[in-house]
Amino acid sequence: MRDLPKHVPLLLSAWQSRWLYIACVIGLVLSGLMLMRVMSTDTLPVLQLPDHRSFRCDIANTRDDLPDYQILTVHYSGAEKLARELCQSTALKQHYGGVNIQWFPRGELTARHIVEERFDLFWSRDQRVQGLVPRFNQYYESIFQLPHYQVMWFSQDKIPALTPEYFDQHSIGLLEDMESYSHFLMPLNQLKALGVDVSRLRITYFPNYYLLKQAFWRGDVDLISDGSWLEASAGDRTLYHKLIDEHAAMGHWYARRTRPAAIDCALLRSLQDYTGHLQSMSVGYASATDSAPIDDKMGGCK
Repeated sequence: MRDLPKHVPLLLSAWQSRWLYIACVIGLVLSGLMLMRVMSTDTLPVLQLPDHRSFRCDIANTRDDLPDYQILTVHYSGAEKLARELCQSTALKQHYGGVNIQWFPRGELTARHIVEERFDLFWSRDQRVQGLVPRFNQYYESIFQLPHYQVMWFSQDKIPALTPEYFDQHSIGLLEDMESYSHFLMPLNQLKALGVDVSRLRITYFPNYYLLKQAFWRGDVDLISDGSWLEASAGDRTLYHKLIDEHAAMGHWYARRTRPAAIDCALLRSLQDYTGHLQSMSVGYASATDSAPIDDKMGGCK
């Protein structure tokens, strides 16, 4: 057989390398398209983030089959302390395996939470719970009244003036939570009473209190409404304020009617301590005598 010219094998080798390169490129492209197809049609696993709105502790030396005592509050401050104190209670030890406390805005409390008695104890206001469930008292009773407090406008510039002209010239920060007395209802009610056209104001609504306060410290908004506890976190900053309401109601603690009677005194002692914690945050709360157990039958607790 006639031998091929010397250059022919070299040409064949070059063509083979070229086609191998083209095949690799096509393979990579097809793999990418298939991966995109899978990602667009299949359901990817959802990353479960930890719950940063709750705290749980165990009650020592209890049976494994006992339920947790469920508490709902509206603020994280003091929540862990309240739960830990109840976890040390010998009265709760007989009936519960732990204490789980959650905190979220009042507006997230629903009628279903109440009628299904999801919480053993929670903090709210009468008009809120009565509006959700007309026969609310069939499920819960008020056992502790929280103190009243002051709500004020705060500025880092000068004392706010209660005039339409002043509010027209300054930006305001409020919460999106329409159930919030301090950060939504009371300030807007006062603006209405002053004859201010709220639709013309520069109002920014924030999803939570932390973001609202940080925006105020940075100067992103000129004014916010808050309790006098804001002064405790001001540091070296100078704050100026103007009163909105001198006697705002913080609300009540409500307990399930179907509860072990033996735990009542432990609940009241812990709630009294919790209230003391709130009062220590600010001089703006009323005196300790403004908060007390509601029912006379609780008076025997020592």
